[in-house]
Amino acid sequence: MQRKTGALVSIMALALGVLLFAVPSPSRADVIITDISVTNPNVTYTGGAAGNTWTFTPITLAPGQSLVLTQNQAGAPSTLPSGQPGFNFDTSEGGGVKATQYTVAVNGTKFVDNSPPNTSAGVLADSGNDIPASTTQNESANWVKIGGVANSYDLYVGYADTLHSAGCQDGGNCLPFFAGNLIWDGTGGSTAATRFIGHASNLPGYPASPHCNVNQTVATSFDCWDAGALLIVSLSAVPEPSTVFLVGTLIVGLTAWAVRNRRKIAQTPAAL
Repeated sequence: MQRKTGALVSIMALALGVLLFAVPSPSRADVIITDISVTNPNVTYTGGAAGNTWTFTPITLAPGQSLVLTQNQAGAPSTLPSGQPGFNFDTSEGGGVKATQYTVAVNGTKFVDNSPPNTSAGVLADSGNDIPASTTQNESANWVKIGGVANSYDLYVGYADTLHSAGCQDGGNCLPFFAGNLIWDGTGGSTAATRFIGHASNLPGYPASPHCNVNQTVATSFDCWDAGALLIVSLSAVPEPSTVFLVGTLIVGLTAWAVRNRRKIAQTPAAL
């Protein structure tokens, strides 16, 4: 009897395995990014085929992949007094004026940067605290989710600031990643985004910072950031609820059947 029960359990387990393989794998469509804008009443940054900040053809993100957009796509050096062309996504200010709250649009879908601690200003605007003339006030902030599209992608904002000399406000190394979200460019302990559009810069003659070498002349070694940052993460596929329910029901049923038969066996008098 015990052998018969064991054989039946094995057959049911095999059947369950076959069923799991037979159920179609869950799928989620790729995310295709065609255009992006970051705007407030005083400034507009755009990305796409004719973007003024980032130029790209449509970007395809498979489930689980990520895209970061920040300053200096061309990896250009910068000069005083403007800090251009490298610091071209300094969202905490625009034209030397403290920035106000931004709206981020991805493929035309709009999201307001209401990230804490100041939800009426947001991380991209340094929570409304920027002092344009300061060379010390650090503006770095880790990723904060501000929205997304269901079953498609999540959108985060952050701020990278190694240019200003005060302590990193993100509690780390002045770059927008942390233990729960390591996506950046692969430096400083971060995980490289699938697609990273941006580059550090330099700024010869700017007051020295402990976080970067403002006088670096080798482009591949530039490490100065003063920029807002966007992160788009394409959501991974998850099992359909009906599939989870079916598999769960079968497992519970199989377990209950095996337990019941064990009890029957235990209660049967042993053969003489």
